[in-house]
Amino acid sequence: MKQRKWLLLFLSLILICSCKTVSYHPREISGEPHVVWVGLDFSLVRMIGVNDFRKPKEIFPGYLEKWNNLVLKEQLDDLEDNLGKPILVDIDSVMEMNRMASADQIIRRVGTESDLMDSHITPEMLEEQIKSYKLKETDGIALVFIIDRMVKSQASSAIYIVYFDIRTRKIIYSKRGIFKAGGFGFRNYWFGCIKRAIRAL
Repeated sequence: MKQRKWLLLFLSLILICSCKTVSYHPREISGEPHVVWVGLDFSLVRMIGVNDFRKPKEIFPGYLEKWNNLVLKEQLDDLEDNLGKPILVDIDSVMEMNRMASADQIIRRVGTESDLMDSHITPEMLEEQIKSYKLKETDGIALVFIIDRMVKSQASSAIYIVYFDIRTRKIIYSKRGIFKAGGFGFRNYWFGCIKRAIRAL
């Protein structure tokens, strides 16, 4: 009986270890002195909901700028801690691209699970997006969050977490993750997805 209890405990520990949280932390950054934070890119986003994105004039570009500024104000320490690297900030290009996002990217209907799981962003689109950034930094590895979907009925966002070589613009790591929203008010509710994505690095 005692041996059986120890066996069950051992198997439980194996199960827990095998189900650890997905990490968005590529080994390629291990030798880098720092990582360049390029920002939250909403220029390709689709926002899906009936009444949840009903104030496009406030969202574009107002909330896109607020969410980017919140990262600088509240999340830089977490970025550094989770990556184990100093962070250099170079978000001007992404902020400029976000100003081109518009109400046309809002889809007014009830979102489904497939709306969250599917993506309209192809690998080729990601490559072109990375090449389009006009950065002040000329060397090193950069990190950008490319926001794919924000689906209110699923209370979640789909985000591409992308690391790339600044000089060559080669993508060295790209993974799409689903992150839960949460918080009081529109700004904080959707920023909850960003905070959870940063914690997952």
